[in-house]
Amino acid sequence: MGWFEKIKKKTEKEDGSCELKRGEIKTILIDNFTTEIPVFKFTTYKNGTYFFERIRKIIEYNLYETFHISFGLKDKSFACSVSSTLNPTYRFTGNYNSGILTKHVDLIVLKKKTGIIPVNEAYYFHNGRLDTTTKVVKDIVSDFKKHGLRFLDKRIEDLKSNEVFEHGLKFYENITIDRKELKEQIELELKQCDYITSRIEHDLYLDLKTKLLAIPNQEKELRQKIPGFAYALLEYYLENE
Repeated sequence: MGWFEKIKKKTEKEDGSCELKRGEIKTILIDNFTTEIPVFKFTTYKNGTYFFERIRKIIEYNLYETFHISFGLKDKSFACSVSSTLNPTYRFTGNYNSGILTKHVDLIVLKKKTGIIPVNEAYYFHNGRLDTTTKVVKDIVSDFKKHGLRFLDKRIEDLKSNEVFEHGLKFYENITIDRKELKEQIELELKQCDYITSRIEHDLYLDLKTKLLAIPNQEKELRQKIPGFAYALLEYYLENE
């Protein structure tokens, strides 16, 4: 059986219950989160996605931990992911990110521990009816509880022991340049380098990147993230007074 037939089988399954009413999925999601992961509260709904969030502290900074559930009634699927960021600008965005300041990963990727997933397994499929969709939501919340919480706990422990993260925040705390002035300078730099952030030649960015790259005994994977982290810290400074 091909992937199309497998998806069709899941989305056309009859269960005898009534069809979902418009907006009913929100109640089903909130009820299941309240029962299984009450520390994550429904926060907002944007562009077909429901967001459940908690805020923890790392040092004195807020770390926004968010579960994203995109629901399609017409295409009969859920797409789910987990994000963790210091920058509230990225709390409710759909872009995946493997950076230091912001990390955002697909829930099924966490569950299967691989990004190579066939289409028929890459989403949580439902049939548009109450009983089956409620069961799928229970599975989703169970996966958030098992795999999402584990990811977030590991993430916060990794940040606590990350020297690059620590030094970056110390640099950030000592930035004194006027935000409006810096924003204008960075925007000009971005235009000049075709919006490729790693090519910015602003003195503040270069100084931060150089200092972070000079930290000894860092793994290659972490060092490769330093240019993006340096820009993310400047962006964080500009967007959060």
